[in-house]
Amino acid sequence: RQSGVNNGGDVKAATIYGSMNGEFFESMGNEEFNLPTTNGDHATAKNNVSGKQAYNYIRFTPTARRNHATLDYTNANKAWWNMAEMYLYRVRHDEAWAKEQLGI
Repeated sequence: RQSGVNNGGDVKAATIYGSMNGEFFESMGNEEFNLPTTNGDHATAKNNVSGKQAYNYIRFTPTARRNHATLDYTNANKAWWNMAEMYLYRVRHDEAWAKEQLGI
């Protein structure tokens, strides 16, 4: 969410990793975001990432921010980003769920 304090640090891309044991992680893909243009607005995802399985642990690693196309983790001055709110959704709807929601 754009805060008005340091908008240049808004996360605009992240790699998402999944793990069964919390020790070994595999990439599930890259998520990119359409960033807000006014204070208080939220970023929206450009794409969705799905895992090969249901993971016990998920890790987000920012790879780009608003004013820096790629983050260089070997240089502390270039590897920072603003904290971000991220929402996880688990979608497991089937026909029975849909009927229940519709009251049929």
